[in-house]
This record gives sequence, structure tokens and C-alpha cells, in this order.
Amino acid sequence: MVGVRLPERLQVSALAAWLWTLDAAARRGEGVRAPLLAPPALLVAGLGWDGAGLREAVMARLAVAAVAAGVPHLDVILEHPTLVEAVLEAMLATDLTFLTCLALRLGPRTPPGPHLAPALQAMTSLTSLTLTPCATDQHLASLARAAPPLTILNINYCPSVTDVGVLALLGRPHHYHPLRDAVQGDETNDNKETSDGTLGSGHDKSDTEGVGATLNHINVWGSAVTTRGCLALLAGCPALTALTCQWAGEALEVLSRAGRHKPLALTQLLLAETHLPHLNLLITLCPKLTTLVVRWPNGPISMVEVLLGAPTLTTLTLLQYFPEPGPQLPFKPCPTLTHLHLSVLEHRTVDLNALAQAFPALTHLILEGITPTLPIPPHDVLPPLLPSLSAYSSSSSSSSSSSSSPSSSPSPPPTPTSPCILWPNPPAAPTLQSLRLATPPSTAHVLAPRVVVWAAVWAREASTLDLATCPALADIHLAQALAEGGLAQIEDLRLTGAARVSDAGLNTLIASCPFLRRLTLKMLPKERLAQLETLKVDLRTRNLDLELITYGWKF
Repeated sequence: MVGVRLPERLQVSALAAWLWTLDAAARRGEGVRAPLLAPPALLVAGLGWDGAGLREAVMARLAVAAVAAGVPHLDVILEHPTLVEAVLEAMLATDLTFLTCLALRLGPRTPPGPHLAPALQAMTSLTSLTLTPCATDQHLASLARAAPPLTILNINYCPSVTDVGVLALLGRPHHYHPLRDAVQGDETNDNKETSDGTLGSGHDKSDTEGVGATLNHINVWGSAVTTRGCLALLAGCPALTALTCQWAGEALEVLSRAGRHKPLALTQLLLAETHLPHLNLLITLCPKLTTLVVRWPNGPISMVEVLLGAPTLTTLTLLQYFPEPGPQLPFKPCPTLTHLHLSVLEHRTVDLNALAQAFPALTHLILEGITPTLPIPPHDVLPPLLPSLSAYSSSSSSSSSSSSSPSSSPSPPPTPTSPCILWPNPPAAPTLQSLRLATPPSTAHVLAPRVVVWAAVWAREASTLDLATCPALADIHLAQALAEGGLAQIEDLRLTGAARVSDAGLNTLIASCPFLRRLTLKMLPKERLAQLETLKVDLRTRNLDLELITYGWKF
């Protein structure tokens, strides 16, 4: 039966009831000691609730209780300055050597106060730190004095973090110029005398044993860190595998022009609002690159050239770009690519079958602004013309001639009564876990029912399926997809403009998909929306663990 998940729902309901009890007590000025008596696992689950609909005082009490209980993973989301100070004071009153993961997310105008810097200095076992948007250069200097084995640092959207703070984190003076070390890639020769009789940057190898020696994921997006700070991170963090910064692409170009030959350890790279560096540069400096994200590039991009230039990629994301003219798919299969996200600013069409053959290992696929198509079946595959179809064509021609008069109104096309042709056959071993097809918002770019059925069968193991506008989709097409093994593991299904799918077709879909938990029907006319309200009542009557979401056009 659909939705037999009672243990999970009971756990969530019990947690919600406990949190709402604390919230009601906080409104009365009570319930201060209740979080202190809760077990650590319950405190972690309560903090993971993200404070949805709860008072900030409740979240602050949970955070203080978690600190007192010695919870190693602490995730705090607060905005009130007094509550933030209370949590930080509780941290200062506790031995923070147990804390290994801290995420402190404050409001956009909430000052961190004077207690954050000494608290960071006491966190000697910290491996993951997230401070947004409150981090400053002083906090990074305090973190450097603590010298924890930090591997993940997330200080995105912190405008008070500059190159000075990055240099302080790495134990470098503010007048340090990192280009020489970044080009050499070896800090053991920094103190050697140069050809002009001057010394290098003025630090020794022991400095690399601080925070920079263990960092592998750094996010400084939205901060005041410039190309100089990126070069310092590339020079002072030999194990750095992921760098998220606006100036990462420019830093790589500076290294290339300066003559660096030693490869970097980078495996993830994000480039935004800049041009894509030369592919030979990526191959030379980043031979281990597996994830590439390009957003709003300055010029057109060819996905084929990117894949040929970086054959080690497993994840490729190209957002808001103009595709270059030419072939849209590589001539040879790319067996390593598992995640593909394309969002074009100029409409394109792509052969869905050719895409499946080009990327046989795809697990996640998102196409935005691209209309998927399928090749025309050969004549030996096409069925003979049915009498009903010929009769319909003659009647439609006569009706079209009669509708030329201004008094007549055009009638909608009839609902199809025969399944579509499933050709060519989808791949035998599907690997897709999620599929999203978003065509441009225009009536000229819609999905054919044949493409919808083919995509559903191809993504038969997917748990999430989001299909673009398909006004011709009917019950017979959903039944065909189910008969071919499609939608077997679906949990979240979203259909756009599928007004011809009746309540009987939806009931068949719900009964045939045992894992379905969310069904979204988008962009429907008002008449169909009113009819679906009855189906919602019926689903609630049957007590199914299924969420049916419907909405129409907003204009």
C-alpha cells in the first residue's frame, strides 16, 4: 500500500510535538531546564529542525544544552544578539576540545560579539567550520592560533574577510606576496637566496604545519578575498581539493602565465561571471579535476570541447551560458560523467537517445532551455494507419474548414486512444536517479508524449522525475510507461501542463507506484484544478502518505 512509513512519521511527529511544547513553554517564560535534561541525540535532531516556526529562544536553549552535553556537531542558526552572546558564553564556560564540527549562521546584521574569537581559539579539535555571514579577519587569526586539524572552512558571504585574514589563517605576514610560492609549488626553497641577492617570502617549512596543511575544502564566495588571497590559499594549502572563490579562474591564469608546472590537488572548481580558462591550462594545473561548475561565463562555451579537454570530469554544470554552434554531444561516449546540468540562454534541441548513449553512467541529469527529441521511427516500425485515425483526420479537416468562419470556435484535439511508438529502445541498464527536463516557457517548445514515455522508461530507477510542458500527455501514455517498467522507484513526480490526465489515470499511477510520496501537477487550467480538489479529499480519506500539489498559471 502507498505510504506505509509509520515509524518514520511517528519519530518526526514526536520530535515536532516536543519542540512545540518547548516553544509554548518559552512563550510563558518557562521550560529553561527541559533541554538540559534531554539526551544528546534529541538535541542534535532539534537543532537540525532549523527552527522552522520556533522562537529563537528555544533554539538558543537547545544550543546551550548541546554545548553542556558535549555534542561534537553543533549547528546554530540565530539572529538575536543577546541569544548569540548567551550561546558563545556557554561555549567559553565549557572545554571545547570535544567540538569537531561547528556551523554558526547568524543574521545579516547580527554582530558576532567579543566572545567568538576566544571561543574559536579554544577549539583545538575542530575539523569543519561554517561562519556566515559574521566571520572577520580577527576570527581567522584566532583560528590560526588554535591550529585545529581543520579540513572544511566555509566563510561565504562574509564581507569582512579580506586577504589579510587569509594570510593570518595561513600564518603569513600581511606584506606576504604568494605568487612566488604558488608558482614554485614547494615552500622548502622559500628562504633560499634569489638571483638578485634577496631572500624569498620570509617563512620556513614549519609554518605549513598549521591550519593550511590540512585544509581541503574552502569556500570564500561573496567575501572580500581577491586574487592575492586565492594565490595564498593555493600556495599554503597543499591538500586543497575544492576552492570556491570569484577569482579562482584568474588565479589559475596568473599561475599559468607565471610558469607553474607542478599540478595542483584541485578536484572541484567553480567559475562564475568570468571566461573559462583555456582547457590546456585545466589539464596541466588540475589533472585530477572531477567537478567543474561554470556560471554566467563571458563568452560562448562548447560542452563537447570541455569534455574532451577534461576527460576526468564526473560532474559538469554549465549555467546561464550561450552554447557555441556545432555538435551538442561528443562523438565518443564519456563513461565517467555521472552528473550533468545544462542551462542555456539560447534554445537548443538534443536527441535524448543520443545523449543516453553518449553518457552511459549518468545518475543525475538536468536540462534547462533545451527541448529533448527522439529520432523518427523507420517505416518498418510504424504501424498501419488505423481507420479511426483516418476518420479523425477527415473529420478534423472538415472541422478546420468549417471553423474558418468567425462564428465557430476551435475545438480541442481529442484524447489519444493508442499508445505511442517506443523507438529506439531505452538503455537496458539505466543508472539515472533524478531527471529534470525544463523546456523554455513557450507553447512552441513542448515535450511530445513519445519523449515523455521514453524518458520515464529510461529513468525507471529514478526517484525524482520532473518533466516539462506536455499538453498532449494522456492516461494511455502513463499506462504505457508503467507497462514498460517506468516509474517503478519514483518518489517525487512532477508533470507540467498535463491537463488531459484524468482522475482515473492518476489513481492508476498512485496504485502502481508504491514509493510515490509527492505528486505535483503544474500549470493546469482552473477547471482541472477544481476537479483535482475532489481527488485530494479522496486521498486524505484513504489516509495515504502522499502529497498532491496542484497549481495553475500565475498570470
